[in-house]
Amino acid sequence: IEYRGNSIDLEPPWRRLTLREAFALYAGMDLEVCENVDEFRQQAHSCGFASVNRDDSWEDLFFKVLIEKVEPALVGAGPIFLKEYPVRLAALAKIKEDDPGVAERVEAYIAGLELANGFTELNDPLEQRQRFMTERQQRRLAGMPVHPLDGDFLDMLEQGMPPAGGVALGVDRLL
Repeated sequence: IEYRGNSIDLEPPWRRLTLREAFALYAGMDLEVCENVDEFRQQAHSCGFASVNRDDSWEDLFFKVLIEKVEPALVGAGPIFLKEYPVRLAALAKIKEDDPGVAERVEAYIAGLELANGFTELNDPLEQRQRFMTERQQRRLAGMPVHPLDGDFLDMLEQGMPPAGGVALGVDRLL
């Protein structure tokens, strides 16, 4: 296809990169050592990210790097899947069995534009409840509104949810 002056070959297989690989390749950052916000901020500063602020959360820093460095580099990279997102960015996704720092989550990109987001559904009710509670505590500490627990969802998980997954496709972006 032709898109914004670029010829893009959609022939499979599409390239696959973990987020760790993408951050290293396109932003010069080691995402693995960015466990806490202070380490992340320090590494972002040392890599020249002027947009980094003192009050940025870990998630803010992640998305600044992704949007400012990684996504623009994907414009000429052809179709690509970015996979293995940090666990803290996958509230409803299963953790990868052989790497507990990442979730079974993937995003499909063409010409630097995210088209789809997919993940393996977390179906462990105890882990999901703990994630919800952690998120609520983080929101409370950040002075943000705290949403009520989705009791119906947690009850359904407790009744038993089979292994599942899904992909959300941005049809507007695809068009």
